[in-house]
Amino acid sequence: MSTEPITVPVAEWKRHLCTPAGEPLSEAAQAGVERALAWVNEHGRPWSFVSEPIDLAMESDRIRLANETEFTSRALAEKLRLGQARSAVAVACNAGPDMSAEIQRLWNAERPDEAFFLNAAAAAVTEQLLLRARKSICDRAEPTGLAALSPYSPGYDGWDLDDQRALLDLLASQPAWPSDPTLDMLESGMLSPEHSQLALFGLGPAEVVQALEPSAIPCAGCSMDPCSHRRTPFAADAPVPGIAASNGAPATGAASRYAYPDKALRRWSRELLTVDSLAGQSVRATFRPDCTTCSNMGVPFGFVYSIELGPRRDGYPIRKLACRPSDTDYQSMCSCLEDPEGFPQAMISAPGFTGQPLAQALEWNPVVEPAGCLCRQPSRDHKWKIALQTVHYKLYSDE
Repeated sequence: MSTEPITVPVAEWKRHLCTPAGEPLSEAAQAGVERALAWVNEHGRPWSFVSEPIDLAMESDRIRLANETEFTSRALAEKLRLGQARSAVAVACNAGPDMSAEIQRLWNAERPDEAFFLNAAAAAVTEQLLLRARKSICDRAEPTGLAALSPYSPGYDGWDLDDQRALLDLLASQPAWPSDPTLDMLESGMLSPEHSQLALFGLGPAEVVQALEPSAIPCAGCSMDPCSHRRTPFAADAPVPGIAASNGAPATGAASRYAYPDKALRRWSRELLTVDSLAGQSVRATFRPDCTTCSNMGVPFGFVYSIELGPRRDGYPIRKLACRPSDTDYQSMCSCLEDPEGFPQAMISAPGFTGQPLAQALEWNPVVEPAGCLCRQPSRDHKWKIALQTVHYKLYSDE
């Protein structure tokens, strides 16, 4: 459980106080928030608890954890599926066991301003505890190449509050769960004391999480400098690798940026891509992404993307794009089960870039879904976009 002092950014204070973002806090408001936060840190005893990662599997709307806990939520399942999560971490946090009583005491003592600021502080502190938990989870997951998706809680849109009990039971079953966490659930499903929250963080490949939810990688939004824990450049300062124009010269401007982080492109080009140059007259690239079905508990299947290009002097014109499965496990995808005749043909469709230089394909900006399967067109376009950008990255970074 965490007991470190809590700080709340000014922007968050303004949101909880319903103050316009562009207006500074008045002197009275500034004094009120400082007094409220001081009380929280001195007397409130805010805390959080982070579980160990737990393996998970999904089948339609159902999420099954390795400890036999089950949740049912289409929204949560889709979020985990898009993030390619194969495990999750549960979190509990609370602004402090005495917070509600102190707020009520201030109201009873006819000190409404202080009660108002303390109530706002309690809500803001709970959010900060969740943010801190995400950073902690990312720290622990980094050596395995994983990162935490943004949290989801029972009661959020698409996740019934009835699952609150199962999530609390999951946390209470953890060996490190404190014997007296001062956290209970009411018959309504709400938590007691107030200003408590339970959440589930899916763990997915870091490059997928960053592409899906850039803000979910805490370091990308943290400007603290220097910092020995930084894992990715601060978003406002991060250099973005340029792509090459059709003649091979570096391009500039917003349209010249790769859509994926350099680290991801470097890994994909090293682990998933094979490039053969044929006597300087053509290039043949083969890209083999990691694919999993979205049904049958996430069965992996093989898929091959073939990209044939002309010579470098012509800007690597695209001569042929094709894709095909390399085994039959793709038949377990839900779209294939629903339409076994029509889906395989849709699955192997390719974007119409024939005759265009490779760099031109990098301006392609379709709606994408970073899912492991190929059931929907946005998922298929996402795989093609990765394949084309990885080939371009490989060809020009090797020069």
